[in-house]
Amino acid sequence: MADKPKTPDESFREMVTDWERNFDKFANQFMGTETFTRGMNQVQDTQMVMRKMFQDFMAKQLEGANMPSREDVVNLAETVHGLDRRLARIEDLLAQVLSNATPARDRPGPPRTKKPSTSTGGV
Repeated sequence: MADKPKTPDESFREMVTDWERNFDKFANQFMGTETFTRGMNQVQDTQMVMRKMFQDFMAKQLEGANMPSREDVVNLAETVHGLDRRLARIEDLLAQVLSNATPARDRPGPPRTKKPSTSTGGV
């Protein structure tokens, strides 16, 4: 049996597959070198320095504009969250106390220690 000729689609797919394999092989060899690793570490170090510089710059600009920084907003949010927790705890305790208390109309009044006067003193 003779080989069936390839269609243009099959030829293109085969060419792309070969290109991907060769490029993958080259990239793996290149990324495995010490030079590549050092270069990537330098790029990451530079990114960290630039990020820190930008954060400092933005903090100064916000301070100059009398606006809160991200850190200020985060601290405020944590404080509000803590107050919410405390308030919820107080509400729970208050609800518990009120559910255990007898209604005011059923509670006895204060003890009577003073007796009404019996004199009919006239004027």
